[in-house]
Amino acid sequence: MRLILSGRLLAPGAAADALPHGFQPERAHPAFNAREAAPFRYLAAVQAGDAAGLRWRLGPLVTDQFAGDTEPAIEDHAGPRRNIVWQPLFRTDVPAGWRPQRLGKASFRRIGFAHMEGPAVYDRTWTQHARRHKRRWEQQTEWTVRDLSLPEFLAAYKQSPKDPVLKFMMGGLLKKKVQGHGPLVRLVGAVRRNDPSFIGAGFAFTDVPELAQSVHTISFVRREAMPASAGTGLIDAWFQHCAERGIRWLNFGNFWAPGDPAEWIGFSEFKAQFGVHLVDRPFRLSRRAGRWFSA
Repeated sequence: MRLILSGRLLAPGAAADALPHGFQPERAHPAFNAREAAPFRYLAAVQAGDAAGLRWRLGPLVTDQFAGDTEPAIEDHAGPRRNIVWQPLFRTDVPAGWRPQRLGKASFRRIGFAHMEGPAVYDRTWTQHARRHKRRWEQQTEWTVRDLSLPEFLAAYKQSPKDPVLKFMMGGLLKKKVQGHGPLVRLVGAVRRNDPSFIGAGFAFTDVPELAQSVHTISFVRREAMPASAGTGLIDAWFQHCAERGIRWLNFGNFWAPGDPAEWIGFSEFKAQFGVHLVDRPFRLSRRAGRWFSA
């Protein structure tokens, strides 16, 4: 992965009127939130007017989180005493009762997604560099793509060059993701043709059919598969999967933005090659509501 900043990452994210119409964050939909919360005792899907969200409980501490441009309808004295966090997508106003929540270095304010314009031309907006690596992947004969079981994926992920703490955390989260979303989570891998048990790269993504969207969940590439451009090969398999199912939005998740840790740059540069629209979201908004004790 390149560590030299490109113009794609240095430029500010697009405004709403510069993007294809219809994208929503996956956590703005109640069906996604219900699946997401199901495996966790401390997590629950909530609704505040037309805004869907997730409620986190850690002992006496309660936090409601909302995403998207629909303002949560909050009753100040209803429900448990809680902190409410709202991450707008585009809108920059601060409605009455809310205050901006400025964060530290790891802001997670920039996200990126690709728009599937049609199955025959899905790579038209990729960079030349990405299309060149796609051709390299198509021409090589050592590796092929197949679906993986969860144990296979996790065993290979543990052998990847990811940070050990990250591997521990993300492995556990993937188990919960599969438990909650079931077959909507797909695990694919680049495996050796002459030894299909050897997994050189893996990619997990989660479909959100209610939003015609698919979300990048976890990916990795081991050293042995890098010369074959296996990472690009699995991104290509993701695009093909979405084209076959009529999925319009490929959500690549978080990206590096100025002020974020430098360690994010390499993977962000890699993801930004695939026709990705970057969005720099406004600062999150927060407020308090509810009561410590019921009347």
